[in-house]
Amino acid sequence: MNKETDEEEILLDADAPFHRYYDWLPYTSFRIKRMLEEIGCQAENLYQGYKSNRRPGYCEIYRIVRIEDGAVIHPGINRYSLQKFFASQGYPLEDEKSMTGTPSARNQGAEAFLRAVEYIKTHQK
Repeated sequence: MNKETDEEEILLDADAPFHRYYDWLPYTSFRIKRMLEEIGCQAENLYQGYKSNRRPGYCEIYRIVRIEDGAVIHPGINRYSLQKFFASQGYPLEDEKSMTGTPSARNQGAEAFLRAVEYIKTHQK
């Protein structure tokens, strides 16, 4: 058998729906909080000790609790694992409360600076 001439043909239905799933998506902490609320849960930050965030490789760990009855759904999970979980379930990266494309108060100074630079570039001799 020659590998160069071997071909496989995959036949698909023309009306087959395709949905892209990701292994990981960069959800913000605010988006994760809203997604957890959608499924009736909340994240509680677990105390890891005094000055624990100063060690290399530090990662905050959360306990996932059901809001309705306070039952612990997961005893300890980090943000990266939450991002992987929600991406594998097909949750969108943004929702109607996400601020994509809207100017924020935080960037107004940068935008004013860029306008000033553009003005100087257009009015130079």
